[in-house]
Amino acid sequence: MKKFKSIFSPSKILVLMFILLLIATIPEFTKPAMSQTEAIVTFLCVDKEEQDFTVGVSVLSTADGKKPNYTFYYANGQTLGDAMDNVSLSIGKEMGFSQCEVMAFGDQLCEDGVISALDFMVRLKKVSRNAMLINFGGDIKDFTKALYKLFTEKQLKIEQIINFDKKYILSTDSSIDNFYRGYFSPISVGVLPKMTVLKQETDNAIQVQSSGEGQSQGPETNGAEMQKEEELYLLNDGTMGVFKKGKKQLELDFATVQEMNLFVNKDYQGLINITDVTDHIYDHATVVMNITKTAPKIKVSFDGDKPVFNLDLTLTMYIEEIVQDEQSSTFMRRNKEFYTKTLLNRIEQKVLNQLETASKYCVDNNIDVINAYQNFNCFKPKQFKKYLKQFGQENYLQGIDFKFKVKIESAY
Repeated sequence: MKKFKSIFSPSKILVLMFILLLIATIPEFTKPAMSQTEAIVTFLCVDKEEQDFTVGVSVLSTADGKKPNYTFYYANGQTLGDAMDNVSLSIGKEMGFSQCEVMAFGDQLCEDGVISALDFMVRLKKVSRNAMLINFGGDIKDFTKALYKLFTEKQLKIEQIINFDKKYILSTDSSIDNFYRGYFSPISVGVLPKMTVLKQETDNAIQVQSSGEGQSQGPETNGAEMQKEEELYLLNDGTMGVFKKGKKQLELDFATVQEMNLFVNKDYQGLINITDVTDHIYDHATVVMNITKTAPKIKVSFDGDKPVFNLDLTLTMYIEEIVQDEQSSTFMRRNKEFYTKTLLNRIEQKVLNQLETASKYCVDNNIDVINAYQNFNCFKPKQFKKYLKQFGQENYLQGIDFKFKVKIESAY
């Protein structure tokens, strides 16, 4: 018994456990760092050209100490998987997408349908569903290069450009997860913000590259190659792509987006211009009103078998500027005397016209970005279900009666 205790003494057991632990952890100590075997992708661009896919990526490295470096690559392939494999071959590593912040789809892919490509990246490549999803216009190589320049030289993230006017655009949440929710909803409608890469200067565009010598990366150039660079600009003018069943149906310009915002965006802010205002205060003046708060109240009902969509909209605003006799004044904004009945009536009528135009646009194009289906389905489910049997799932907007009331309040 004493011999047994001496063999299995506590000190010897501890030594044995330490040796076994050391043996088990040696492979982990000798394993190369993940950055040596996997390329960290920060953004991904995908588009189609005829039947081929083109992929552009930005890869993060920390070769120069703590300061991050980015390199962009691009490649083609008959399938998205082939294109991704060709990019990996160009980089010399497998690509990791756990830190991918942005996924951008080109116009051609959006028109053909994005769901297959989206599923491939989310399910097989493990792109986070929290990553930002956008539509881009222009050449994919130019757009990838523009984002690369944005990250490295402008020290900006794409979210800062997409959301710099987040109170003015229709969708502030353009994540993959939000797009999926729209796609799998009964109406299968979603919206994505659009950015366009341009080679010439235009209003609201940010210059991200000047003309000169530059470096690109890709299998077509056998790695890095110096070449003449053109000027590049990124444009975010508030355009939104509207998708139905995963395919882009149309684009909303900024003016239409502003009208749609009056239905759904409680944080919406914007400007309204009222021209040729004439009364005891004004003489053919142009008055610019600044909206500070939007309070839409939606109530749905049925008049017999006919659905009625009621929107009571209260807008809080102040006078931003008055232009009269070729002079501009701003000192009146706090003076209630200048909020005349004529001016308020003109504002109400203009907002009513915008609401009617927006609802007609949705009906004519059969796109429900004002959440009519959601409201009827939530608050009048039995009557709405009966109505859908009559009009059909695709044409339900045609029979809805839209009614609007507008109230204007002073911010001061």
